[in-house]
Amino acid sequence: MQLTGDNVRKVFLDCLFDEGYTDKDIEDRSKIVQSVMINVGFDSAKLDKNREHIIELLEQLPDNFRKSSESGGWSFLEACVDKNNHQWGEHRNIDELIALGLAIDKVEFIAPRELWIALPGGVPYFVYIDN
Repeated sequence: MQLTGDNVRKVFLDCLFDEGYTDKDIEDRSKIVQSVMINVGFDSAKLDKNREHIIELLEQLPDNFRKSSESGGWSFLEACVDKNNHQWGEHRNIDELIALGLAIDKVEFIAPRELWIALPGGVPYFVYIDN
């Protein structure tokens, strides 16, 4: 699956709860994450179903986002381009991708939210856990 804003949005929406779930279903199966600009609750079963797609999308970010790289993470502002330096999306799309990565424990922020203001641009640095 190619890293595009439309593909990220498609996977993001597919991982949300549909109508018809009971409160108990939501309580038992929800995975709540706080991304950069959004807080979202995903259906953990749908996250499991889409896990490989999410990883495939994250794999297409520049190498500086990889935990295994020398940089060990990079700025949210740099995530709008893929590893071939093509713009794939906008801030909303990046936020959705980060939320998906957080939900499957493949993304983490480098610094606590309280310290983001001290970072360049006042936005977080994050890392894709590629191992």
